[in-house]
Amino acid sequence: MVILHLNHYQIKPIRNLVIQPFMKELNKHGIENIYFDAQELRNGGFYSRIIFLILSAKVFVEKYLKNAITRIHFNFYNVLEQIPVISSHRILKTIKKNPDVIILYWISGSFNIKTVYKLQKKTGAKVYWYFMDKAPMTGGCHYTWHCKEYITSGCKNCCAFKFNFLSFIASENFKYRQKYFGKLNITALSPTTETSELIHKSILFQGKDERYIPIGIDQTTFIQREIDVLEFCNIKREAGKTYFLVGANDINDKRKGLHLFINSLKLIKESNKNLFNQVLILIIGKFKYNPFNNIEVENVTLGYVNQSQLVQLYNFVDAYVCPSVEDSGPLMVNQALCCGTPVIAFNTGVARDLIEDKHAGYLASILDIEDFAKGLIMILNSEKNERRFYRKSNRDKTIEKVGINNSVQKMMDYLIEKP
Repeated sequence: MVILHLNHYQIKPIRNLVIQPFMKELNKHGIENIYFDAQELRNGGFYSRIIFLILSAKVFVEKYLKNAITRIHFNFYNVLEQIPVISSHRILKTIKKNPDVIILYWISGSFNIKTVYKLQKKTGAKVYWYFMDKAPMTGGCHYTWHCKEYITSGCKNCCAFKFNFLSFIASENFKYRQKYFGKLNITALSPTTETSELIHKSILFQGKDERYIPIGIDQTTFIQREIDVLEFCNIKREAGKTYFLVGANDINDKRKGLHLFINSLKLIKESNKNLFNQVLILIIGKFKYNPFNNIEVENVTLGYVNQSQLVQLYNFVDAYVCPSVEDSGPLMVNQALCCGTPVIAFNTGVARDLIEDKHAGYLASILDIEDFAKGLIMILNSEKNERRFYRKSNRDKTIEKVGINNSVQKMMDYLIEKP
């Protein structure tokens, strides 16, 4: 069996943290895996390089339009969706194989549904779309927030655009997708139960199969061990301090909810100054400014870290804080719990599937900063030895749910069921 994995060339985290471990584990089952993104064209012949340059120009224009005419927090990357650049012929000519299965990931910008339909028509391959966000269900938004138009009207009253007269772009994209979805034999792969519930309400995926496969974590990389010193930045654990980790690619991104975490800390500061003084926050990722300085909480900024350093951080801190309010993951929840580290999060995304009890962390009601503060206080009041004791249990339960071998076995079961 040959599986073709399609992804947008600029989305490297999905390639490195989702697709490559998935392919590595599938290889153990005798599956031949081929990964394709537009970088393959960049390294190809003359015509392939020309196609890559055209695609790069299109992606540049789409990003500009996204910032100019849409509300940024909807992440509407698909303004030019109906203009395909990479053809099914070019993909098949490049990979030199006829796939039996095609798995789509984050494809906005590189491929559209018409190209996928033509791939299936030429190869007869079964198509799976692994949801990295809500984009497969909408007319272009990767995050929908309060909007339910993709469920109720086919994006006819899209609120992602700054100017109402442009909202037709979303509805036309939706119709375009609907045209080809009707012809496609496609199965949705849900990384969370929340995504699964939304797919069953989706107009585009009506009558299509859906399977729940959590994104697998390589438990041989994200390991559990006791660490009292972060060697890469020379931070030593101080007595009387409780260490929280927070981070994202862009922590000032509204959907990552950093402002809610800060407001929860303010509540703790106002109600119990001594407890507040225990807090030390380690921050990873990119940000334009450090909002934690506004509330005078002790913090250390570490910028971007590599995978080995991230594993050290998970094992060093007392909890990973995930205040995301619009997210299909994030993957850091899976990773932290795989290391045994408890997670404080709102009741959304993958957190609601993995946080089963107080030892694994705390699930706060969405947008409720008082409830989120309760989770932080729970960690602040717990004993270090108690937290360490339950780390192995957290890890074991998480591996059972999202260990890479278990996720791949589920996929294998589906492939056998529907080759």
